Amino acid sequence: MPFKPVHIRFSEPSGIDRKQEPVSIGIPFARGQLSDVKKLALTDDSNAVYPFDSRVLARWPDGSVRWLLVDTQVSLPPEGQKILCLSPGTKRREKIDLVEISKSPGQITVDTGHTVFCLETLPGRPLLKSIRISGASVLEFGSACLSLTDMTGKVWLPVVDDVVVEHDTGLKKTLSFKGFFAASKKRHAMAFEIRAYFYAGLSRVRLDMTVKNPKPAFHRKGAWDLGDPNAIVFKDLSFSVIPKKREPLQGCYVTEKGQAAQKRRGSITVFQASSGGGHWNCTTHVNAGNQVPLAFSGFKVFEDGKMLAHGGRAEPLGAVFTDPFWLSVYCEHFWQNFPTALDLDALGFHIRLFPRYHGDAFELQPGEQKTHTIHLALGQKPLAPLEGCTAPLVPVLSCRDLAERLTNPRPSAASHQRYEHLIGQVIEGPHSFSAKNETVDEFGWRNFGDVWADHESAYSETPLVSHYNNQYDLIKGLVIQFMRTGDARWFHLARNMGSHVEDIDIYHTDEDKPQYNRGMFWHTDHHLDAATSTHRTVSSFHQPLKPAGCFGGGPAPDHNYATGLLYLYWLTGETRYKKSVLELAANIIDCFNAPNSFSEMAFNLVKAGIKRIRTGKNKPNPQGEVLRFNGPSRVSGNSLNTLIDAYLLTCERRYLSHAEQVIQTCVSPEDNFEHLALHETETRWMYTVFLLALGRYLDVKYQFGQTDALFLYSQAVLLRYAAWMAENERPYLDQPEKLEYPTETWAAQDLRKADIFAYAACHAQGLQRQLFIEKSRFFLDDSLLQLSSFESCHFTRAVAILMTNGMPSIELSAGRLPKDMSAIPCPKNRPGPSMRRGKSNFLRNLSGFSLGKEIRWIRVFINSKS
Repeated sequence: MPFKPVHIRFSEPSGIDRKQEPVSIGIPFARGQLSDVKKLALTDDSNAVYPFDSRVLARWPDGSVRWLLVDTQVSLPPEGQKILCLSPGTKRREKIDLVEISKSPGQITVDTGHTVFCLETLPGRPLLKSIRISGASVLEFGSACLSLTDMTGKVWLPVVDDVVVEHDTGLKKTLSFKGFFAASKKRHAMAFEIRAYFYAGLSRVRLDMTVKNPKPAFHRKGAWDLGDPNAIVFKDLSFSVIPKKREPLQGCYVTEKGQAAQKRRGSITVFQASSGGGHWNCTTHVNAGNQVPLAFSGFKVFEDGKMLAHGGRAEPLGAVFTDPFWLSVYCEHFWQNFPTALDLDALGFHIRLFPRYHGDAFELQPGEQKTHTIHLALGQKPLAPLEGCTAPLVPVLSCRDLAERLTNPRPSAASHQRYEHLIGQVIEGPHSFSAKNETVDEFGWRNFGDVWADHESAYSETPLVSHYNNQYDLIKGLVIQFMRTGDARWFHLARNMGSHVEDIDIYHTDEDKPQYNRGMFWHTDHHLDAATSTHRTVSSFHQPLKPAGCFGGGPAPDHNYATGLLYLYWLTGETRYKKSVLELAANIIDCFNAPNSFSEMAFNLVKAGIKRIRTGKNKPNPQGEVLRFNGPSRVSGNSLNTLIDAYLLTCERRYLSHAEQVIQTCVSPEDNFEHLALHETETRWMYTVFLLALGRYLDVKYQFGQTDALFLYSQAVLLRYAAWMAENERPYLDQPEKLEYPTETWAAQDLRKADIFAYAACHAQGLQRQLFIEKSRFFLDDSLLQLSSFESCHFTRAVAILMTNGMPSIELSAGRLPKDMSAIPCPKNRPGPSMRRGKSNFLRNLSGFSLGKEIRWIRVFINSKS
């Protein structure tokens, strides 16, 4: 396949003069299109050669590049625009500085070609030891590291026990420092990871600082409230930068963009206590005692303890003069992640990520983590070197190029008027996500990045605090809309939610039961206030409001979404997103293989026996339960999707093998539809989630050239189910008597049927192919028409479904015929359904028996029941 040049568009929207701003952009390529990344050139509109370097993120089976991460640096005047072109060529590049790393015991040196950063890794020592420019020692640090203060006032300092180079190109290096906090030879439970980003020719560093509680929760009686015995409670977490200077340091700061720099006379503190919004003291921010501990609205500026100013939302930049340079600092999303504080004094500065000025303790829940991003820079002028960090450039690729090169789900360059109108509500108008989040103040360090689940308040007189937690993979939808439109607002929403999900919604522990470890928490329980469960679905406050036997829960494969995180990794190269995808895939494998111990198998047998005795039934009734891994359902569909994501990320066959085991276990071309009761809408609508995942699996297999027996098996399943749907499925709202709540959500759910028919049309022939195309167009138009008729069409759940579905059917609606994947030679051996899971789990536990594993499950069980 010939190489097609890639055009990358940049726009400067913030009135900032950009000088060598570092940019990374992931670019997809079709199979066989790019084999040698050394034979590429990056040029601008005037054909001037741009410096760049690259790293391959993924390859096709033939070894050609599938995703390439390009690092470059872009200069743009205020309100300017630029288009860069990546194309075949060997044009001579200008001589540029390159980042180089050297290591010695307890020390790492990073030379950007202009500036040398010396970092220490000895226990309790500063992260940054010194900064040198042109060989001269410009700045020595007495302290430049994190410190943790517990509730007794004891200070714990970091101990680095692992350093890894995560990103390694000539223009950018990323180092990951992992470790724990210690004091008086004692180890604290809190772990940390600091990612340091260095850029060629620049005197600046970006620091992503993550703290984590790796302990498991007790989740007593199925509730996940604040105040868990394994929570880490602390008073302060700060990054302090104290240069070694004998004379007092001069300083300056701004609290908001566009403000003139304020000279510091005494010790200055900018303390963001709350969001400063109209609902700043909302119950979104309750502590373990179910009280809102926020002191006042917005931020205050203090000089030597005396208040100078009081405002709404601070985005401070600070700097201190260290002759002959200014050392500037900026903390991303300062007000959004409140409580936060910036201290400037004669010694240096403290960025208080969890400030001691907050009137309450901080609680990091078991399995929870939090990441803050800080930028440091040396320059001739204060603040200016970091202005671009307040609104970084967002590179944009052509939607058509993306659609041609991606496996599903892919964006659609086609347009549908009613679809565009419904989607537009997300970023503009009174029902936009940003407007919704003001209603329940969806801000603060634990909440920022999530979206208010306003649909859960439909039957409440007052707005309920309800968190969306990435249901239906909202991140994927946001990324797809960014790819379609090139509008940076979609990208910012996607990154913010990706960071939130990565930190808060994924259960980062290996010490709970396997079905919970590394899983994703559900959205807030339906039609209930989150109370003290934060983003963990189930609170003890919910128990009196739930029917008997319907209380409790935890992370589950029903709610496991990784595709959006995969796309964020491919677009940005950020390792944290890759790590999250693999965590979620590991959770799916554990859930599918459950029960994972003989203790749990015995408990489940006893529990099932008691249930049968009480109900008087000798056999379980699959029609009375929502299918999990025993049929096509949301559980099996989301699990299949996540395993595909992990395979696309790593190309490791084991993930695809697990995916195919899920398919064979859950469905067969000989399935009995009457037994599955697919017509029972309330309990069986989720089969459409599985069929969409199955269509994606077929698309991936086809693009990877794996049209084997399992491809044909899955193809036969999809065609048989689609044929049944064509004969039996009607729009959900045409039969409201089958629905408990005939809401706007059901109109949006019909969009899945449209996409299933679009997928199936790719594998059908003749009249059946034409029938599926017509059905796809019908359900697309009917779904959007019915949804538009609801005043509540802006509810978060409905628009999330819209954003994550509809692309294949919109393509058909625009008159573009689906590709033909029907004519595949039939292999001699055709697979059958997989081994029964109960038998396979018994054999697996027998072969992998571990006394420690049995004890761990018993301990977790006792803690949850105590």
